Amino acid sequence: MKKPTLLGPDGKPIRANSFTTGFDAASTGRRMKNYRPSSAAINALVNGSLVRMRDRARDQVRNIPWMRRADRSFVANVVGNGIRPIPRGGDKNFQAAVKEAWQEWVMEADADGRLDFYGLQALIVRSVYQSGEVLVRKVFRPTDDFNLLIPFQLKVLESDHLDHTYNMHLSGGGKVVQGIEFDALDRVVAYHLWKEHPNEMIGIRDPARRIRVPADEILHIFEVERPGQTRGFPKIASSILRMLDLMEYEDAELVRKKFAAYLTFFITSPADDERSVLDEEIAEALAAGSEGTDESRPFETDLEPGTGLYLDPGQEVKTAEPADVGSTYDPFVKMNLRAAAAGGDVMYEAMTGDLSGVNFSSIRWGLNEAQRIWEQFQNQLLIAQFCTPVWRVFMFEAFKVGLFEAEDFAFNPRPFLKVKWLAPGWPYVNPQQEANADKVAVRSGFISRTGVAGRRGHDVSEVDAENAADISRANSHGLVYDTDPRAVSDKGQVQAADPAKDPEKQEEEDAENDELDLIKTE
Repeated sequence: MKKPTLLGPDGKPIRANSFTTGFDAASTGRRMKNYRPSSAAINALVNGSLVRMRDRARDQVRNIPWMRRADRSFVANVVGNGIRPIPRGGDKNFQAAVKEAWQEWVMEADADGRLDFYGLQALIVRSVYQSGEVLVRKVFRPTDDFNLLIPFQLKVLESDHLDHTYNMHLSGGGKVVQGIEFDALDRVVAYHLWKEHPNEMIGIRDPARRIRVPADEILHIFEVERPGQTRGFPKIASSILRMLDLMEYEDAELVRKKFAAYLTFFITSPADDERSVLDEEIAEALAAGSEGTDESRPFETDLEPGTGLYLDPGQEVKTAEPADVGSTYDPFVKMNLRAAAAGGDVMYEAMTGDLSGVNFSSIRWGLNEAQRIWEQFQNQLLIAQFCTPVWRVFMFEAFKVGLFEAEDFAFNPRPFLKVKWLAPGWPYVNPQQEANADKVAVRSGFISRTGVAGRRGHDVSEVDAENAADISRANSHGLVYDTDPRAVSDKGQVQAADPAKDPEKQEEEDAENDELDLIKTE
């Protein structure tokens, strides 16, 4: 088909080379002519680079202290002690029963029996950070055989199990892309997995190495960065090359320092210089040292601490002085570590432990920005792709075995599946200022106590129950603490009301006192 001809205002054809770019980023001049990145689709890019990127990312986390610290910092900030569910469906009795069942199942969640549910969260985030993706298989087992609360567990699999080299078209319009099977409507219907890890040291036991697993049994967790993406890549991918260069630079400087630590010297002597004898013993020693050697070459000797060396007239000692790193070493290392931390979505200070340039204002601004990134990862990846799907299966399986009662659950389960996931809160940078700011915001109505508690990783209903228990216990012993705002003001002054008394009696006494005050005034 012939391409259409573009016409200008005068009706004449416009030549193709008459179009010019208005953006420097698209120029082809001297600075940009060799900059030709690939325009391939994301799956094609990942397919050719996945294994090498994954291996290098894992290696750097294993062997480079800074990258290991970045990995631990990211996992600690995203998961902490675990992202907990707060049931929102049904009445209070239903929610209490669900909470109790969940707390028991948490300890049985891991099919390998090593971690609880929150430990699995940390393992999943760490796998995504290093490998770019992770697989979680739903395992259904008889409760009698395994002594389980419900017949449901989770098996975490490394992404190596998913064969990225398996690509093909299927009859009926389906296809397999990097081990993931799609139907004609581009819905994921199955995963083609190696039955065992392809690089396990004991080898593959089953000759039929690849198995087809229905999609409803697999949770494929990765960060989607481009539309149509089917596989994830390491979160630290953009930091790998920079960290490699930094480690090579560190090695070069280490060798330089080791070389400088040795006393390296050279003794030079003119060829026509005549040796003068200082005394008989020195002459014999020099003759013995140079015996059987070329007289024109300097002799070799070893030095020990405190050794004095006599030289002949005309001989000169020159020491090797390797160049020092100078004042550019520290800024260069910090610049590269900041870039690596940015690529790994962690703070430079957390990755390195370097707090030399930090004050309250700077660390607060940095934490606010980092926490937005971590919250996005919590909500869009960990909660959406892992926690919520697991919660749905747990609720159905728990209902089947009778761990809670709900008349309409079997016919309309959706209202009972409502849940709020509570992420662990981050500590205050400046506790006094930030706590006062929270109090002012609550009193002004800009935020609720529930919101403040949730931001700190607490369930406000649990906080209220604990406060009520504390006050009741104190009242039973006749104790008054200044932590009770009804008894002591924030200025440390005792309030008029006695928290140990019944509120109705207290109101009657207050009314009587007011009446007496009025009579005295009259």
